[in-house]
Amino acid sequence: MKVVIFLMLIFVVNINAKSLKFIGIDYCPIGCDPTLEDGKEGFVVDALKHIFTKYGYKVDITIMQFSRAIKQIETGKYDGIIVTGKEISPNLIYPKHSISPAQACFLVKKGDDWKFSGIESLDSRKIAAIEEFHYPDEEIDKYLKSKKDNVELLSNDKDPTKRNILKLVSGRVDTYVEGYFPAKYMLFKLGYEDKIEISQFLDKTFYGYTAFSNHNSDAQILADIFDKEFEKMLKNGELLKILKVYGIDSLDGF
Repeated sequence: MKVVIFLMLIFVVNINAKSLKFIGIDYCPIGCDPTLEDGKEGFVVDALKHIFTKYGYKVDITIMQFSRAIKQIETGKYDGIIVTGKEISPNLIYPKHSISPAQACFLVKKGDDWKFSGIESLDSRKIAAIEEFHYPDEEIDKYLKSKKDNVELLSNDKDPTKRNILKLVSGRVDTYVEGYFPAKYMLFKLGYEDKIEISQFLDKTFYGYTAFSNHNSDAQILADIFDKEFEKMLKNGELLKILKVYGIDSLDGF
């Protein structure tokens, strides 16, 4: 009976096919500004287009800074946001599957044997981080946001991943805390995989979800479609195919 109802709902959605307006963020490879990335829009956007175009939707993306995006999605002007967190945007409608399980990591120069061994071990390091990033480890997040002299924060609207990696390569900082996907992509893009390495991962993971506006009466239908098709992409290799375009060669964490 549930299958029949789901198919009927999909039929209704198809009859009333329209554009889906998503808020995007420029945080490659999760979401990318295609004018800056040789046409690449990010693996989340690629996945959303793969999922929803087969149901007759045209997926439109409006890129904005994340801090503005999480405010705009509450207004009802957009159908969804490509990625956010349940604790950040609790009023939205969420699918079951996380589209971006973001595990943060410490990046260092090749050959640097430093390891994180507790919050005090950060005091001896010159650290780069991103101001708007919600680091999944609360103690580390608090440390990075506490305006300490050994921490340099960059805003997320000025290509921070690239700039911080360049600072790490030049020696201006010796540690960079970043999400695995953006770090992996930027090292791949810059050709710096032989210069920078992951020292270790933070223990906790931030689960990023594509979420739908609670102002959209079809939000739960869209979330269900997402889950159904995303599960297929995980199994048939389509998601891995998309990820490889961005230098990510594993489905670990999904």
